Amino acid sequence: MSRLSRDQNDRIRLLLSVDESGVDLHSVERGLVDTSDYKLAIEAAMAASDDVGKRKEIERAKRETERRLEKGDYQGRPSYGHTFDDAGERLVPRAKFDVAVRVLELRDAGRSYRETANGLDPATYSL
Repeated sequence: MSRLSRDQNDRIRLLLSVDESGVDLHSVERGLVDTSDYKLAIEAAMAASDDVGKRKEIERAKRETERRLEKGDYQGRPSYGHTFDDAGERLVPRAKFDVAVRVLELRDAGRSYRETANGLDPATYSL
């Protein structure tokens, strides 16, 4: 039931609205959910505590991201032609990075793919 909403208050309001409207609520795990059941209120309270845990985890992740950015660490996937260093913190050029740069330069200069390929050493084709 924690997936009904990201916010505990919205989830509780939704469950109350469903019950008051006489709408049947079905769950993949439980099938038909009896919204007038007291256990559902307990489950909503447990979901609220899950929300607190989720918020704490989100805040921890935000702090970690800020710490990494302040330290100068790269965030996200490595850009084309790069990989992470052994510590997994900084971007370093992959082998044959200069070939990738040359291909981009030739394409930017208006060369066709064939002309670009012909302008490279065959030993460098496999990036």
